[in-house]
Amino acid sequence: MNKSMMLLLVVLCCACLAQTIRSNIYYPIEVGNKYTCIFTVHATDSSDTRYYETVDTFFMGGYKTYLTEAMRASDSLFDTLLTQIDSLGVYSLVNFYRRYDYFLMMPRQFNIGDTWIISNIETTYDIGGGYRCIERHSDYVFETSIVESVLLDMGTFYNCLKIESASYQTITIMFHSDTSSDTLIKHPPGYSICAPNVGNILSFSIDRGETVYTSVVIDYKIAGIIESEKPQVCELEILAYPNPFNSSCRIDVNRSSEIEILDTKGRVIYRSKDAHFIWKPDRNIRSGIYFVRASNGEVSITKRILYLK
Repeated sequence: MNKSMMLLLVVLCCACLAQTIRSNIYYPIEVGNKYTCIFTVHATDSSDTRYYETVDTFFMGGYKTYLTEAMRASDSLFDTLLTQIDSLGVYSLVNFYRRYDYFLMMPRQFNIGDTWIISNIETTYDIGGGYRCIERHSDYVFETSIVESVLLDMGTFYNCLKIESASYQTITIMFHSDTSSDTLIKHPPGYSICAPNVGNILSFSIDRGETVYTSVVIDYKIAGIIESEKPQVCELEILAYPNPFNSSCRIDVNRSSEIEILDTKGRVIYRSKDAHFIWKPDRNIRSGIYFVRASNGEVSITKRILYLK
């Protein structure tokens, strides 16, 4: 074999090793995606089924944001998850003390072996109860590798992406006496495995008390292009804006109707006979998904709204 052929093989090998991976392959997100997972707490050997469905999109801070509903089978409690996509990658938004922290779950493009800092957070907030404030500095790191095959109860997934994480936190607590206490916390590592064109199929984590948690996919459905579906013709129409909102939301219904606002458990929390009004949630109303229902005796329709404190 001559030198030029050897050089070509080396170049080809390096190109394969440095093959660019796109986030939309291993982190597909679309309205209509559904996942069913078994979440297990191994210390107590207890498991619960959890259902996830991406149900809506909206723009937050100028970027497209996906709203996913999560429900626990054990108590039917709902939670909401927000995922945002921008030019850098896919972010998970976590509500923390009335603000959102952004976690880079996957860059838009990356190579195997790459590492990235998913979040570097410095926050100061008042917690009351004798403390003045807490300053929190967090540094989270993800690292990637390829797993040839992963065998689960529902089948074998090939060419999977393993994402390992480690995190560190420095916490400074300020007391009324102007003295401070610093604490360095290293969280145990965890990992998740993503299958191409499916997403996260397996997660493993350990808390600081060394309790092991796993989440395993047992069923999933990846949506097609749902925008082509024809909307149903209806006499009633509900307009709600802004949506999502953080203080008040204007509700407009095109016909005289009885209007109710319900939570995710179907409980009515507000009623109005006015077709045009502004809803200002009480202080005890939590952030999350709510439904506006309009009924005129013959037709009943609902519209989903999102309240963000």
